[in-house]
Order: sequence, then C-alpha cells, then structure tokens
Amino acid sequence: MFAVFCLQFNAKLIDFDGEDDCVHPVILYLPQPAGSTLVFKLKGTSSMLIRKRKYPAVRAKL
Repeated sequence: MFAVFCLQFNAKLIDFDGEDDCVHPVILYLPQPAGSTLVFKLKGTSSMLIRKRKYPAVRAKL
C-alpha cells in the first residue's frame, strides 16, 4: 500500500520497518509538493484500512 502511494507522488519506498505500535518507512521524495501531503495521505489511508479490517490486536489498543 505504501509503495503504491509513493508512486502516485513520484516517490520511492526504500525501506520499511516497524515496531508493535508504529512503522518506519524510508522514502526517497523530492520536496514538491510538500512532504506533509505525502505523510498525510499515508497516515490517513493506512489508519482507515487498519480500522476497517478490525485486527484484534489493534482494536485492543484502541
């Protein structure tokens, strides 16, 4: 999912790692448009998909 959004913004997902409660993507991205636009899209969409799939471990933390 993150790689697809990166392609829409002409960015490249270099690495992806994480912990129990967060992720750490490394993205190669030119600053046009603002990086905050890409981050907003990634956070909003991933949050929506995670909530929609109702993962038990995530629901317990919410």
